[in-house]
Order: sequence, then C-alpha cells, then structure tokens
Amino acid sequence: AWCIIHLMADGSLRQRVTAELLGRGDAASLDSYESVPVTRALINEVVRLHTPGLIFRKVMLEDGFVLSTGHRVPQGELVGFSVRQLNREPGLYGDDGLDFNIDRFLEPRSHHKAAGSLFVLWGAGRHPCLGTRFANVEVCIH
Repeated sequence: AWCIIHLMADGSLRQRVTAELLGRGDAASLDSYESVPVTRALINEVVRLHTPGLIFRKVMLEDGFVLSTGHRVPQGELVGFSVRQLNREPGLYGDDGLDFNIDRFLEPRSHHKAAGSLFVLWGAGRHPCLGTRFANVEVCIH
C-alpha cells in the first residue's frame, strides 16, 4: 500500500517507475527483477521509511563489541536495536533521512552500499528474510 501511496503522491516518480516497468519488454520473473533499479529503489525506500519490524535482536557471537555509549557487550549477550531509528540515521542515509527519496538507493548516492551490514531492511547476518526476492518480484508484478 505504501508504494501506491508514494506513487500517487509523486507524478514524476510514477512516470519513472511506469516507464521502467513498461520498457522492460519481458514478462515479470525472478530474473527480470534485476533490470528494474528504479522500482527496486522505490521498494527499498518504502521499506526503509515504513519499517514493518520495530526491533531486531542479536546474540553477540564475539566478545568485546562496544556500543556508542561506551558499554562493552560480552559474548552471548542479547542486544536489541530499533530498525526504525537506524533507517533514519543521518550518518547512514544523509541529512534528508526523514524524507522519501528513492534516489538514495541509486547511483551515485547508493547509501545502502555505504551502510554495509547496517542495511537491514530485510534482516541481515546469517538469517535474513528468505522471502526478500520473492516479495520484491511480487510487488513488481502487481
């Protein structure tokens, strides 16, 4: 629903996505999803700003991780963090981190690449969401 809301609110964005999807020339498939970077950026930005999960948990596998507060987290400790806050962090997503802007996921910005392991829209580490690719393709089909 958020994709549709943002597409309806921004005619320029709607034109970019429509042109990309219609210009693809092939039937939607798992492979064709790679050929629609603007649509992928739209999905990433929607998930970034309208995060379905509030808190991610992680059991520390290594000893000695130090939080920004200076607290040292021992191995085996359970740590939780706010994905919503992380997805709006200016250090990761720029000063416009509260704004809807799909270009942050396109060249030359590509904030998701700079964020590295902090890019957790679909989970991260050993157990990311198994349905990520399927969910993204399904959005493109519908």
